[in-house]
Amino acid sequence: MLVYHRTQPLAAADAATQHYQFLRESLLDLDAALRKRGGGLRIEVGEAVDVLERLWQESTFSALYSHQETGNWPSFQRDLAVQRLCRSHSLKWHEFAQFGVVRRLQNRNVWQANWEALMAKPCLDPPTALG
Repeated sequence: MLVYHRTQPLAAADAATQHYQFLRESLLDLDAALRKRGGGLRIEVGEAVDVLERLWQESTFSALYSHQETGNWPSFQRDLAVQRLCRSHSLKWHEFAQFGVVRRLQNRNVWQANWEALMAKPCLDPPTALG
């Protein structure tokens, strides 16, 4: 499993040290939980596109999986850059919704129904083992 730390959104004016500290603590907790199941995290530091390009050069992969982030303008710009990278390498990018914000929503009148449907979905149980 891979998690990368993107520097630009955390350096934005609306980010604080607490955001970085929470991210760091969350990654350490996730790594510990994954190690109990035979896995672990590989944490990369840098701009998302640079990190993904370097990883793709190390070992080509055909798909990228992530959650759909609700973030600030720099994080949205980063996502557009990741989208361009995926297209250039013919990578399938699977973004999973995590909150009530729906990107590219053409009609806000359907937002509540979308949110209720997402919130009604059951949570997945964590795997007992990896690999």
